[in-house]
Amino acid sequence: MFQSQDKIDGFIALDKPRGPTSSAVIQDLKKRFELPKIGHAGTLDPMATGLLLLCIGEATKFSRFLIEADKGYVAELVLGESTDTYDADGQVIEKKSIEGITSNSVEKALSNLRGSILQKPPMFSAKKIKGRRLYELAREGKEIERQELPVKIYKNKLLALKGSRLSLEIECSKGTYIRSIANDLGQSLGCGAHLVSLRRTKVGKFSERDMVTVHDLSHSENWGSFLSPIASALSQLPSLLLKADDCGKLLNGQQVVLEKKENHGCWVLYESSNETLKRFIGVGEVKDSGVLRPQRMISVSR
Repeated sequence: MFQSQDKIDGFIALDKPRGPTSSAVIQDLKKRFELPKIGHAGTLDPMATGLLLLCIGEATKFSRFLIEADKGYVAELVLGESTDTYDADGQVIEKKSIEGITSNSVEKALSNLRGSILQKPPMFSAKKIKGRRLYELAREGKEIERQELPVKIYKNKLLALKGSRLSLEIECSKGTYIRSIANDLGQSLGCGAHLVSLRRTKVGKFSERDMVTVHDLSHSENWGSFLSPIASALSQLPSLLLKADDCGKLLNGQQVVLEKKENHGCWVLYESSNETLKRFIGVGEVKDSGVLRPQRMISVSR
Protein backbone atom coordinates (compact mmCIF):
# COMPACT_ATOMS: atom_id res chain seq x y z
CA MET A 1 0.00 0.00 0.00
CA PHE A 2 1.18 3.49 -0.85
CA GLN A 3 2.64 5.37 2.09
CA SER A 4 2.35 9.16 2.45
CA GLN A 5 5.48 11.01 1.41
CA ASP A 6 6.39 14.61 2.15
CA LYS A 7 8.05 15.27 -1.21
CA ILE A 8 6.25 14.10 -4.35
CA ASP A 9 6.57 16.40 -7.35
CA GLY A 10 5.35 15.88 -10.90
CA PHE A 11 2.39 15.15 -13.14
CA ILE A 12 0.21 12.04 -13.29
CA ALA A 13 -2.21 11.30 -16.13
CA LEU A 14 -5.24 9.94 -14.27
CA ASP A 15 -8.02 8.06 -16.07
CA LYS A 16 -11.02 9.83 -14.54
CA PRO A 17 -14.19 7.73 -14.23
CA ARG A 18 -17.65 8.95 -15.23
CA GLY A 19 -19.68 10.54 -12.44
CA PRO A 20 -17.58 12.58 -10.01
CA THR A 21 -16.49 16.16 -10.63
CA SER A 22 -12.82 16.87 -11.18
CA SER A 23 -12.71 18.68 -7.82
CA ALA A 24 -14.22 15.67 -6.05
CA VAL A 25 -11.57 13.40 -7.57
CA ILE A 26 -8.81 15.75 -6.38
CA GLN A 27 -10.20 15.99 -2.85
CA ASP A 28 -10.54 12.20 -2.62
CA LEU A 29 -6.93 11.67 -3.69
CA LYS A 30 -5.67 14.40 -1.37
CA LYS A 31 -7.35 12.78 1.61
CA ARG A 32 -6.71 9.16 0.67
CA PHE A 33 -2.99 9.59 0.06
CA GLU A 34 -2.33 12.47 2.48
CA LEU A 35 -0.97 14.72 -0.24
CA PRO A 36 -0.16 18.26 0.95
CA LYS A 37 -0.41 19.84 -2.52
CA ILE A 38 -2.45 18.51 -5.45
CA GLY A 39 -4.39 20.11 -8.28
CA HIS A 40 -5.26 19.50 -11.92
CA ALA A 41 -4.48 21.06 -15.29
CA GLY A 42 -7.94 21.44 -16.81
CA THR A 43 -11.28 20.24 -15.55
CA LEU A 44 -13.51 17.51 -17.01
CA ASP A 45 -17.30 17.55 -16.72
CA PRO A 46 -18.81 14.87 -14.44
CA MET A 47 -20.13 12.92 -17.47
CA ALA A 48 -16.67 12.91 -19.10
CA THR A 49 -13.98 10.27 -18.64
CA GLY A 50 -10.32 10.08 -19.48
CA LEU A 51 -7.23 12.16 -19.00
CA LEU A 52 -7.36 14.35 -15.91
CA LEU A 53 -3.83 15.65 -15.50
CA LEU A 54 -2.89 15.72 -11.82
CA CYS A 55 -0.33 18.25 -10.60
CA ILE A 56 1.39 17.15 -7.41
CA GLY A 57 3.70 19.14 -5.13
CA GLU A 58 5.84 21.67 -7.00
CA ALA A 59 4.01 20.78 -10.25
CA THR A 60 0.98 22.76 -9.04
CA LYS A 61 2.95 25.93 -9.80
CA PHE A 62 3.07 25.00 -13.48
CA SER A 63 -0.51 23.87 -14.10
CA ARG A 64 -1.37 26.90 -16.24
CA PHE A 65 1.14 25.87 -18.90
CA LEU A 66 -0.69 22.54 -19.28
CA ILE A 67 -4.15 24.14 -19.11
CA GLU A 68 -3.11 26.13 -22.19
CA ALA A 69 -1.99 22.97 -24.05
CA ASP A 70 -3.91 21.40 -26.93
CA LYS A 71 -6.38 18.64 -26.09
CA GLY A 72 -7.71 15.46 -27.76
CA TYR A 73 -11.12 13.76 -27.32
CA VAL A 74 -13.34 10.96 -28.54
CA ALA A 75 -16.97 12.13 -28.51
CA GLU A 76 -20.26 10.32 -29.09
CA LEU A 77 -23.27 12.28 -30.33
CA VAL A 78 -26.96 11.56 -30.82
CA LEU A 79 -28.50 13.10 -33.93
CA GLY A 80 -32.10 14.30 -34.11
CA GLU A 81 -32.35 15.68 -30.57
CA SER A 82 -31.22 19.07 -29.25
CA THR A 83 -30.91 19.74 -25.52
CA ASP A 84 -30.65 22.95 -23.52
CA THR A 85 -27.21 21.99 -22.19
CA TYR A 86 -25.96 20.56 -25.53
CA ASP A 87 -25.41 17.22 -23.76
CA ALA A 88 -27.31 14.27 -22.30
CA ASP A 89 -27.63 15.91 -18.85
CA GLY A 90 -30.04 18.52 -20.21
CA GLN A 91 -33.68 18.62 -21.27
CA VAL A 92 -34.62 17.75 -24.85
CA ILE A 93 -35.94 20.96 -26.42
CA GLU A 94 -36.37 19.83 -30.03
CA LYS A 95 -36.62 16.62 -32.04
CA LYS A 96 -36.18 16.30 -35.80
CA SER A 97 -35.93 13.54 -38.37
CA ILE A 98 -32.46 12.27 -39.32
CA GLU A 99 -33.67 10.93 -42.68
CA GLY A 100 -31.10 11.61 -45.37
CA ILE A 101 -28.17 12.02 -42.97
CA THR A 102 -25.20 10.11 -44.42
CA SER A 103 -21.49 9.83 -43.77
CA ASN A 104 -20.93 12.18 -46.70
CA SER A 105 -23.25 14.86 -45.32
CA VAL A 106 -21.61 14.57 -41.90
CA GLU A 107 -18.14 14.86 -43.44
CA LYS A 108 -19.19 17.98 -45.33
CA ALA A 109 -20.62 19.58 -42.18
CA LEU A 110 -17.47 18.71 -40.22
CA SER A 111 -15.27 20.43 -42.80
CA ASN A 112 -16.96 23.74 -41.89
CA LEU A 113 -16.08 23.18 -38.21
CA ARG A 114 -12.39 22.68 -38.84
CA GLY A 115 -9.47 25.09 -38.56
CA SER A 116 -9.74 28.48 -36.87
CA ILE A 117 -13.39 29.04 -35.96
CA LEU A 118 -15.48 31.20 -33.66
CA GLN A 119 -17.40 29.37 -30.95
CA LYS A 120 -20.07 30.63 -28.57
CA PRO A 121 -19.80 29.26 -25.00
CA PRO A 122 -22.91 27.28 -23.96
CA MET A 123 -25.17 28.82 -21.31
CA PHE A 124 -24.64 25.72 -19.17
CA SER A 125 -20.90 26.30 -18.68
CA ALA A 126 -18.61 27.54 -15.94
CA LYS A 127 -17.51 30.60 -17.90
CA LYS A 128 -17.94 33.84 -15.97
CA ILE A 129 -19.62 36.94 -17.43
CA LYS A 130 -19.84 40.02 -15.21
CA GLY A 131 -18.86 37.97 -12.18
CA ARG A 132 -21.43 35.20 -12.58
CA ARG A 133 -21.13 31.67 -13.91
CA LEU A 134 -23.22 31.12 -17.01
CA TYR A 135 -24.74 27.94 -15.58
CA GLU A 136 -26.04 29.92 -12.59
CA LEU A 137 -27.95 32.22 -14.93
CA ALA A 138 -29.13 29.28 -17.03
CA ARG A 139 -30.59 27.55 -13.96
CA GLU A 140 -32.54 30.75 -13.28
CA GLY A 141 -34.05 30.48 -16.75
CA LYS A 142 -31.96 33.35 -18.12
CA GLU A 143 -30.07 33.47 -21.38
CA ILE A 144 -27.65 36.30 -22.13
CA GLU A 145 -25.57 37.31 -25.12
CA ARG A 146 -22.22 35.55 -25.25
CA GLN A 147 -19.31 36.70 -27.33
CA GLU A 148 -18.00 34.21 -29.84
CA LEU A 149 -14.44 33.22 -29.01
CA PRO A 150 -11.70 31.99 -31.37
CA VAL A 151 -10.63 28.34 -31.07
CA LYS A 152 -8.71 25.98 -33.32
CA ILE A 153 -10.00 22.58 -34.41
CA TYR A 154 -7.03 20.61 -35.74
CA LYS A 155 -9.01 17.40 -36.33
CA ASN A 156 -12.67 16.37 -36.25
CA LYS A 157 -12.66 12.93 -37.83
CA LEU A 158 -15.81 10.84 -38.22
CA LEU A 159 -15.12 7.45 -36.63
CA ALA A 160 -18.54 5.83 -37.03
CA LEU A 161 -22.17 6.59 -37.94
CA LYS A 162 -24.77 4.03 -36.88
CA GLY A 163 -28.39 5.15 -37.00
CA SER A 164 -28.75 8.26 -34.86
CA ARG A 165 -25.37 7.83 -33.16
CA LEU A 166 -22.03 9.04 -34.42
CA SER A 167 -18.58 9.20 -32.90
CA LEU A 168 -15.83 11.71 -33.57
CA GLU A 169 -12.13 12.04 -32.88
CA ILE A 170 -11.34 15.67 -32.06
CA GLU A 171 -8.08 17.53 -31.49
CA CYS A 172 -8.40 21.17 -30.54
CA SER A 173 -6.96 24.18 -28.77
CA LYS A 174 -7.64 25.15 -25.17
CA GLY A 175 -11.06 26.60 -24.40
CA THR A 176 -12.92 24.50 -26.98
CA TYR A 177 -16.37 23.29 -25.90
CA ILE A 178 -17.00 19.84 -27.37
CA ARG A 179 -20.68 20.21 -26.46
CA SER A 180 -20.82 23.27 -28.70
CA ILE A 181 -19.25 21.30 -31.55
CA ALA A 182 -22.02 18.71 -31.12
CA ASN A 183 -24.71 21.39 -31.13
CA ASP A 184 -23.20 23.27 -34.09
CA LEU A 185 -22.83 20.06 -36.09
CA GLY A 186 -26.50 19.23 -35.45
CA GLN A 187 -27.57 22.68 -36.60
CA SER A 188 -25.43 22.40 -39.73
CA LEU A 189 -27.04 19.04 -40.56
CA GLY A 190 -30.50 20.49 -39.89
CA CYS A 191 -31.52 17.77 -37.46
CA GLY A 192 -30.01 18.88 -34.15
CA ALA A 193 -27.59 16.87 -32.00
CA HIS A 194 -26.23 16.59 -28.49
CA LEU A 195 -23.25 15.02 -26.74
CA VAL A 196 -23.84 11.74 -24.91
CA SER A 197 -20.32 10.70 -23.95
CA LEU A 198 -16.88 12.26 -23.94
CA ARG A 199 -13.45 10.85 -23.30
CA ARG A 200 -10.34 13.02 -23.17
CA THR A 201 -7.40 11.24 -24.75
CA LYS A 202 -4.68 13.93 -24.91
CA VAL A 203 -3.37 16.90 -22.94
CA GLY A 204 -0.20 18.34 -24.45
CA LYS A 205 2.40 15.53 -24.54
CA PHE A 206 0.23 13.20 -22.43
CA SER A 207 -2.01 10.57 -24.07
CA GLU A 208 -4.01 7.44 -23.25
CA ARG A 209 -0.87 5.32 -23.02
CA ASP A 210 0.22 7.40 -20.01
CA MET A 211 -3.03 7.05 -18.06
CA VAL A 212 -3.38 5.22 -14.74
CA THR A 213 -6.45 4.58 -12.61
CA VAL A 214 -7.11 5.32 -8.95
CA HIS A 215 -6.89 1.54 -8.46
CA ASP A 216 -3.37 1.57 -9.94
CA LEU A 217 -2.34 4.33 -7.54
CA SER A 218 -3.95 2.62 -4.55
CA HIS A 219 -2.05 -0.61 -5.12
CA SER A 220 1.35 0.93 -5.75
CA GLU A 221 3.98 1.26 -3.05
CA ASN A 222 5.71 4.02 -4.98
CA TRP A 223 4.38 6.50 -7.53
CA GLY A 224 7.75 6.97 -9.20
CA SER A 225 6.77 4.97 -12.29
CA PHE A 226 3.61 7.08 -12.74
CA LEU A 227 5.15 10.52 -12.19
CA SER A 228 6.32 12.65 -15.11
CA PRO A 229 8.96 15.21 -14.11
CA ILE A 230 7.83 18.82 -14.32
CA ALA A 231 10.29 19.79 -17.04
CA SER A 232 9.37 16.88 -19.32
CA ALA A 233 5.70 17.92 -19.18
CA LEU A 234 6.64 21.38 -20.45
CA SER A 235 8.31 20.13 -23.63
CA GLN A 236 6.12 22.40 -25.78
CA LEU A 237 8.19 25.35 -24.50
CA PRO A 238 11.75 26.19 -25.63
CA SER A 239 14.53 25.86 -23.06
CA LEU A 240 17.43 27.97 -21.82
CA LEU A 241 20.64 26.85 -20.11
CA LEU A 242 21.79 29.39 -17.51
CA LYS A 243 24.79 29.90 -15.28
CA ALA A 244 24.51 29.37 -11.54
CA ASP A 245 24.72 33.08 -10.73
CA ASP A 246 21.82 33.94 -13.06
CA CYS A 247 19.78 31.06 -11.67
CA GLY A 248 20.34 32.36 -8.15
CA LYS A 249 18.98 35.76 -9.15
CA LEU A 250 15.90 34.26 -10.79
CA LEU A 251 15.19 32.01 -7.82
CA ASN A 252 15.28 35.12 -5.63
CA GLY A 253 12.74 36.89 -7.83
CA GLN A 254 15.21 39.07 -9.74
CA GLN A 255 15.40 39.56 -13.49
CA VAL A 256 18.41 38.69 -15.64
CA VAL A 257 19.75 40.40 -18.76
CA LEU A 258 20.62 37.68 -21.27
CA GLU A 259 23.89 37.74 -23.18
CA LYS A 260 22.14 36.48 -26.30
CA LYS A 261 18.88 38.00 -27.55
CA GLU A 262 16.15 35.35 -27.34
CA ASN A 263 12.62 35.32 -28.73
CA HIS A 264 9.87 36.82 -26.62
CA GLY A 265 7.76 34.34 -24.66
CA CYS A 266 8.06 31.67 -21.98
CA TRP A 267 11.14 29.47 -21.58
CA VAL A 268 11.89 26.38 -19.50
CA LEU A 269 14.95 27.24 -17.41
CA TYR A 270 17.84 24.99 -16.45
CA GLU A 271 20.92 25.58 -14.33
CA SER A 272 23.83 24.05 -16.15
CA SER A 273 27.55 24.27 -16.79
CA ASN A 274 27.25 21.91 -19.78
CA GLU A 275 24.65 20.28 -22.06
CA THR A 276 24.67 16.89 -20.34
CA LEU A 277 24.26 17.95 -16.71
CA LYS A 278 21.42 20.34 -16.02
CA ARG A 279 18.84 21.06 -13.32
CA PHE A 280 15.32 22.36 -13.91
CA ILE A 281 14.60 25.52 -11.92
CA GLY A 282 11.38 26.90 -13.40
CA VAL A 283 9.83 28.94 -16.20
CA GLY A 284 10.78 32.49 -17.13
CA GLU A 285 9.52 34.99 -19.68
CA VAL A 286 11.55 37.08 -22.09
CA LYS A 287 9.94 40.41 -22.89
CA ASP A 288 11.83 43.45 -24.11
CA SER A 289 15.56 44.20 -24.39
CA GLY A 290 16.56 40.59 -23.75
CA VAL A 291 15.41 40.71 -20.14
CA LEU A 292 14.43 37.37 -18.57
CA ARG A 293 11.93 37.57 -15.71
CA PRO A 294 10.96 34.67 -13.42
CA GLN A 295 7.39 33.41 -13.89
CA ARG A 296 7.17 30.18 -11.90
CA MET A 297 10.19 28.90 -10.00
CA ILE A 298 10.60 25.70 -7.99
CA SER A 299 11.79 25.65 -4.39
CA VAL A 300 15.33 24.32 -4.38
CA SER A 301 18.11 23.82 -1.86
CA ARG A 302 21.19 25.65 -3.04
